[in-house]
Amino acid sequence: MKSCTCKIGVLIIAVTFIVLSSAGLSFSAGGSNSYSYHHKAGTNPVDGMSEVPLGTLDDLAEFETNLPIVVMDVGGAEFIKPTQWDSEKGYRVATRYDPYNDGRLQIINNKNSANRLTDSPEVTTGIRVRIRGFSSLEYPKHQYQIKTIKENGAKNELDILELGSEWEWILNISYIDKSLLRNYLAYNTAYEIMGYAPKVRFCEVFLKDKDVYSYQGLYLFVDNVKQGVNRVNIAKYDPSFTESAYILRRDRYDENAVILDTYGSQNDLAKNFLTVRYPEPDEITDETIAYIEKDISAFEQALFSEDVNTFLTYRDYIDMQSFIDFFIINEFFANYDANLHSIFMYKNVGGKLTMGPVWDFDGSIDNGYPYKLKADSTAMHDGVWFDQMLKDGEFVKSLIERYGELRKGILSDEHLDKMIDEARAFIAPAQVRDWNKWDYNAVYDSQFTEIVRHELQPLLANRWEYDEVIENMKHTLHEHGGWMDERLDSLYQFSIIEPGEDSITAVNTVMIFALGEDRQNWTLKAAAVLLVVVIIFSIVLVQRE
Repeated sequence: MKSCTCKIGVLIIAVTFIVLSSAGLSFSAGGSNSYSYHHKAGTNPVDGMSEVPLGTLDDLAEFETNLPIVVMDVGGAEFIKPTQWDSEKGYRVATRYDPYNDGRLQIINNKNSANRLTDSPEVTTGIRVRIRGFSSLEYPKHQYQIKTIKENGAKNELDILELGSEWEWILNISYIDKSLLRNYLAYNTAYEIMGYAPKVRFCEVFLKDKDVYSYQGLYLFVDNVKQGVNRVNIAKYDPSFTESAYILRRDRYDENAVILDTYGSQNDLAKNFLTVRYPEPDEITDETIAYIEKDISAFEQALFSEDVNTFLTYRDYIDMQSFIDFFIINEFFANYDANLHSIFMYKNVGGKLTMGPVWDFDGSIDNGYPYKLKADSTAMHDGVWFDQMLKDGEFVKSLIERYGELRKGILSDEHLDKMIDEARAFIAPAQVRDWNKWDYNAVYDSQFTEIVRHELQPLLANRWEYDEVIENMKHTLHEHGGWMDERLDSLYQFSIIEPGEDSITAVNTVMIFALGEDRQNWTLKAAAVLLVVVIIFSIVLVQRE
């Protein structure tokens, strides 16, 4: 009889454990896969010179680098900020002047030897170029948007640095990223995971004015997000048709953008502004705008529905894998700006809404000054739309399994450490020149209080040397990744539908759905009551013995 009593007790405790697990208190492992990253090695690093290059070709005869050299000549013209802060409106507005400068671009890229300013360029073209960014417009080190053009001003599509033929490019590396590696690391990782992400090449940039070359630092030559065979490969827009492929972006208010008025925005369910990135504002018709609004609204009506069966149809509107991968990449790299800003998505004609490509990781990996990353938690669960999707246990289950698979391959500590170390060695001489040029540790937060405002005082919560910057990146990735290994299944706390459930018939499940965000508290209370019942029942059985 005692044996039977024990078995009953074990069975009841097991049931209790299952209930507790459904409250998000379980632990999970994952599968495996292996990846290689997209890395253009070129030649081995060469020392060249450590001081900041400045002068004529004769003065810079000793300068050489293993990286491509980008030379921009805008005739000494100053760069105008494309937007400026409007205190009355409370957001940045476009300047009244054309922010682009006309000029020439040369790229020196020897295949099997070091690059020097006196070498013959691989690319020579006309350009229109402006500085770009939002908060980064106020930083000393600028980023640039480049359009390659012919003498008559027409588009000049070129395959620059083997990135694919295009005519619009970005020179990127944010001044706040003292590692010089965050976008490089994230984009190359996402490229392997999601099938497409911005492709990048390290380079060193000079501005030329007459005969004088002025060193601007280490940069990434990067794709920009646009429609095209070598970019987001969706159908080209034909304004004679209402239905269209499209690219959208969620970000801050932009008075010059096509802002969508969807179910989510109308009901204050989706933060920030969803704008049309493609088709272009000067091409898109009102009919196509209405089509896109209707398309997104149908998805949002399902996603935010209080009817369980309607809610589950959100799966029919999206490419689930892309949403899962987007969540994982941004969460793993702690890129929490992706909750609200620089969020891209696209849809091809006849396809599903696809998340990506990823963008803008300069504030990732514990670089969100002046805030310190809380490594033992997630933040993407608060992201627009994701907070709803996590109510679906099947989405959470698939996300956890995918993370486990990636963690044993491209997201492993070993792989990422190797990637960081190789990139660090590859840019080593250029990194020294760049740091000597910009002297990051000499700039104080207080200098940026007025021009950058509130939380974006950017730089020096940590005044570290370069080696310490890199080690902190690795430590952060190891710490946050280690926590995710053990506790990513805590995302089940947001779920109100069990994994694998395609339709809802059980009354208790509908009741749980109605409880919404209180579901975890309800489950824990029920589990606690059940545990008390188990203990009392076990005591009674033992006493009877």
